[in-house]
Amino acid sequence: MKRTIVRTALAIIFLATLHLCLAPAMRAQDDGGCSNATVAGKWGYTCVGTIILPTATGTVTVPVAAVGRFTLDRDGNLSGTQTRSNGGVSAQETITAKIIVDADCTATGNVYV
Repeated sequence: MKRTIVRTALAIIFLATLHLCLAPAMRAQDDGGCSNATVAGKWGYTCVGTIILPTATGTVTVPVAAVGRFTLDRDGNLSGTQTRSNGGVSAQETITAKIIVDADCTATGNVYV
């Protein structure tokens, strides 16, 4: 159960980071709208935050940080790697996703870490 919660939290952090990283760059290149083709390329990101995990006696906060890179192709296929530290425990992880970029420069997708 705890491992599932951590994976879910990390996926949410990655999605939030992806959204925050892509949005300014997409707006800067905006010439009438965004698409998978206009944001295709190689990207990098960093993420720092806190995960709040439920425990038997309440909740506990755990610091988390990640640095990663990924490639997004014109069809919306994303693949990459990240180094993540969760409470001081580090791990190398692979990332895959299928992303759909809308004309208003927002993106949706399912990310697997």
